[in-house]
Amino acid sequence: MRTIIKHLLLMSLLLVGIAIYFLKTDKGHLTLGVLIEDYLSTHTYNKIKVLSFNLENYPYIVLELQLNETANIILKGELSSYHIDMNYHLRGEELHFNDFHLKERIDVNGTLFGAFSSLKITGEGEVFEGDVKYSLTSVPHSIKEMNIEMRRVNIKKMSIFLEEKSVLNGLANIDAHFGFFSKYAKEGQAEIYMQSASFSHIKENLPFILNATIDFQGVEYLYRADMDADIGRIVFRNGYYHDGKQIATGEYKLYLKDIADVKKLLNHSYQGAFETSGTVTYDTRSKLMEVRGKTGQFGGELSYLYKDEYLDMRLKKVSLKRILEQLSYPLLFVSKIDGRIQFNIKDKRVFINTDLKDTHFVRSKLTDIIYEKTSIDILTEVYDKSSFAGGYQNSILSSTLKIDNGKNHIYLTDTTLNVANSELSSKFEIKIEGEELLGKIYGTIDEVKVWIDKERFIEYQADKYLSDWFRTAR
Repeated sequence: MRTIIKHLLLMSLLLVGIAIYFLKTDKGHLTLGVLIEDYLSTHTYNKIKVLSFNLENYPYIVLELQLNETANIILKGELSSYHIDMNYHLRGEELHFNDFHLKERIDVNGTLFGAFSSLKITGEGEVFEGDVKYSLTSVPHSIKEMNIEMRRVNIKKMSIFLEEKSVLNGLANIDAHFGFFSKYAKEGQAEIYMQSASFSHIKENLPFILNATIDFQGVEYLYRADMDADIGRIVFRNGYYHDGKQIATGEYKLYLKDIADVKKLLNHSYQGAFETSGTVTYDTRSKLMEVRGKTGQFGGELSYLYKDEYLDMRLKKVSLKRILEQLSYPLLFVSKIDGRIQFNIKDKRVFINTDLKDTHFVRSKLTDIIYEKTSIDILTEVYDKSSFAGGYQNSILSSTLKIDNGKNHIYLTDTTLNVANSELSSKFEIKIEGEELLGKIYGTIDEVKVWIDKERFIEYQADKYLSDWFRTAR
């Protein structure tokens, strides 16, 4: 019996000695710190370094760790094998931990409380150059009851962190509430507000107010957004994104108060209001966007499809007059347009193939010159068998215009227009009420000059006069 008591006493003294060594001596703290480093690094698959460790007031401890040679975290409080009640301070110029890679400064304070299987975490501080406040419950493989408030955070830096294409610039306020959050599914809502946002790929400063809401329903996200600016408004509704398919869809409406406000963006002088609506689809895997829409802005119907830097426009009874007025181009004739216009945006090429209905000329310098030189009045006819075909490349528009009604016609062939300097060159052929005229048009859009083939014209007039004379003489 004495032997057993003796061994128990020695065992107790040994355990007390070990405890005193680890709890009360610097060398013991250092040894225990090495053990903690190895344990945490092995079980978290990260490089964890113990910078300091104080157990003098155990169970109250002070522990400072370095995470993957980036941020440091100081933990102060009580810790056991099944429960934690501690304050923390996390700070660093970067933070890398498992799949969490933040290449921005972070400085947050908070609390850790509860069992490790259901750990409640709160915190507040600075991230993405703004303020953040959060609370959540961490359970195995997911998060519950997570609330996040962000104020004036840099949206571009946040997008980079989320590995999303940076579309917007500016400071954002974000309020997010999730009942459930994991890598594979989410249940909750996020609201985003920006007082002065701008598009990162547009050089001109066109700030707008952004209000957006995203509803997370498992692997499906529903979104809506309003963008209001001095120049107009864009509204997105019925937005849908599937995390598995990684394809976003939605409906949009665009209203511009005056297209003249975006002159610097489009390198041309436009004017007047503009309104259109349609659908948009974006494949996040292939990075391809498809935009469909239509507008009655120009009378009739103009529908369009944008996909992979290619724009295909279909026109049905569209008013040429309304188009040219909004594009600030001079009006030579009016018409209803049916046809197709195709834009290869990447190669900056345009192909045009249209039919023109109810076409008639309006008075212009061109019609005055023709009347002055020939006494032919081209303003009196209506032409329903007309067409326009052309192409644009390297700032040159080449075209053929045939205005015809089966009896009379006006053809402009071999036409070239240098968009860069407005130089114009074209051959013309006119036949109206038996009068025929050939010649050329040249100069600029603002200063049109006309050359008439007088030999052909005089020859024609002589033949006509002699024919009329012999017919009268009979």
